[in-house]
Amino acid sequence: MKAFVTLFRNLEESADHKVRMDQIIDFFRVSTEEEITSAIDFLSGNRPKKLIDISTLKDAIQQMAFLPEWLIEESYSHSGDWAEVVSLLIKPVKIDTGKNLSSMIAGVEKLRGLGSTMKMEGVFSALQSVSTDERYFLIKLFTGGTRLKIPEEMLKNCRDITSGVPQEPGDGTLLERGSLNKVKAVLLYVKYGRGANTEYSFAVKKGDGLVTLTKITSDDEYNFGNEISSFVKNNTIEKFGPVISVKPEMVFEIGFDEVRLSPRHKCGVSLVSPKIITLLRGITPEEIGSIEYISSLISN
Repeated sequence: MKAFVTLFRNLEESADHKVRMDQIIDFFRVSTEEEITSAIDFLSGNRPKKLIDISTLKDAIQQMAFLPEWLIEESYSHSGDWAEVVSLLIKPVKIDTGKNLSSMIAGVEKLRGLGSTMKMEGVFSALQSVSTDERYFLIKLFTGGTRLKIPEEMLKNCRDITSGVPQEPGDGTLLERGSLNKVKAVLLYVKYGRGANTEYSFAVKKGDGLVTLTKITSDDEYNFGNEISSFVKNNTIEKFGPVISVKPEMVFEIGFDEVRLSPRHKCGVSLVSPKIITLLRGITPEEIGSIEYISSLISN
C-alpha cells in the first residue's frame, strides 16, 4: 500500500506527462498483478463516491481526538490542505500493515450504510489504523477529495511497457519511454490540392463525439493514397468546394513531437510536427484516442 500511496502523492504533485509515465512504470515494476489492476482501476477514475464532507470530518476529529480548535486552524493556515492537517493530527493506535487499495475501498463502502454516529466512529477507527501517508490518502477517499485522473491510454501504455508488449504501430499511444508520441485518430475531412498534395484532417474523441485534432498534408509518401481515394469515393458525407467530409471510419496512427496549448484551435491544443505513421486496418473508431489524453501531454 505504501508504494501506491507514494505514487498517488507524486502524481498529485506533478502534471508533467513524462514524469507521470516514469512514476507509473516504476510502480508497475515493483507491484503484484492484483495491485496493478486495482491501481489502474482507481487512477482511471473508478473510485468510491464521497462518504463525508471534509468539514464534517474536521469537526468530528476535533471532538474525538480532543484537539483545540486553534490548533487545527493554525495547522491549516500553514498547510492549506485539510486532508494533510487531519492526517498529521490523528495519532495511530495500531497500524494495520495488511491493508491494500482494494481493502481500503471495500472499507469505505462498508461504512456507507451506517448511521452518522457509527459511520464517524468507523472513519476515525480506520484513520487510526494506518500510517500518516496512508491516512492522507484514506481521507481523500472518504471525502472524495481528489480529481486526479490518468488517461486510460497512458495507463495502458505503461502496462504494455512493463509487460514487455512490443509497441508496434497501432498497439499504443507511445512507442516507448522518451520516444515519439503517437495517437490513433480517425479521418474526418479530405482536401484535395494542386498536384499530388492532399490535406487530411484527423479527429479524436471528445465526450460522446469527435473533435478535429490536426491537419496533415501528404504527397502520398505512405503509398495508401489509392486506398483513401476509394474510401472517400464510397463514404462521402458532404462536399464544401475542395473539402470532402467522410464517414469517421478510417483510422490512422499519427505521430508527433509534443503538444502545445492553442486557443485558436477548436480542440484547444496543437500538435508539433504531426505526421502520418500508418493506416490502421482492422482498428475501429471506438479504439481511437481522446482529447483528454492529448491534453495530458501538453508541454510545461
